[in-house]
Amino acid sequence: MAYHEIHKALTQSVIDLALELPIAHENSDFNPELDGGSQFIDLTTLFGEQDVISKDSVDESPGIYQISVYTKSGVSVKTALVTVDLILANYRHGDTFTNGAQTVFILSGSRNVGRNENGWYIVDLSIVFKSDIIR
Repeated sequence: MAYHEIHKALTQSVIDLALELPIAHENSDFNPELDGGSQFIDLTTLFGEQDVISKDSVDESPGIYQISVYTKSGVSVKTALVTVDLILANYRHGDTFTNGAQTVFILSGSRNVGRNENGWYIVDLSIVFKSDIIR
């Protein structure tokens, strides 16, 4: 269950930030207008192709953990940028997050320039990670 444990470690890392914002989790019912308030975050785990590290014991699973910060249009951009800074400060090269026996290594964190869409200002954060999957 390595992929599940990777997902849980990353999701728990966001919950542990205690941002006090609604979270739109993957495959969950979430209505931004009813559940989002003036700001919420959306979490998506994008797994890359699993690479073989050693023939008999270890594979590596790379990926991107996308955290999108949604701020209602018309709210000060400062609100979005403070949230973005708080999140990115938690995902620096070399940081690790663990669930069970599975450890996730953070390689880098970045953000896009932001965009306005459907009444929301959205900034996407890309947290690049890898995790060794032991057989």
